[in-house]
Amino acid sequence: MKSIRKEDFRTLGTVAKLHGTKGELKIQIEAPVKLKEWVFLLIKGKPVPFFVEEQKGNIEEPIVRLRHIFNADEASAFIGKSVLGLGKEKKQKSSSNDSLIGFHIFDSKNRDLGAILDILEMPQQLLAQLHYQNQEVLIPLAEDWILSLNPGKKQIVMKIPDGLLPD
Repeated sequence: MKSIRKEDFRTLGTVAKLHGTKGELKIQIEAPVKLKEWVFLLIKGKPVPFFVEEQKGNIEEPIVRLRHIFNADEASAFIGKSVLGLGKEKKQKSSSNDSLIGFHIFDSKNRDLGAILDILEMPQQLLAQLHYQNQEVLIPLAEDWILSLNPGKKQIVMKIPDGLLPD
């Protein structure tokens, strides 16, 4: 049986503060990412698993309720703890495509479709993974579709074909 090691995780963010009186926690995410069913909190140098009962709010600062945490007194012990997810830390010298993570994609009508959570490299193209209207969507980063790229504002304006996004 393989033991869980801190090296098997990557840091997703930090528990920022309490939210309400029922033990909900507001998490400050370092890079926009969708939390899974399980998160791990770094307690005394070791990753401790917690089941996410409920998640609400936005993906940059989600509010979560963890199983078996029922009130603010219990939850306050987790303020300042690191939130970990399975997977290795990304190396500093990552591919140039990873530098687009966190950019917001806008359509040609200047509507914010969301922040890029991940870049998937497929044989024919790159796909941007976003959270759009409570769904995960993939948008091809086709050169012909990109109207402008503003690294200073972390924005990409694209011509999105009809039918690509859910209504």
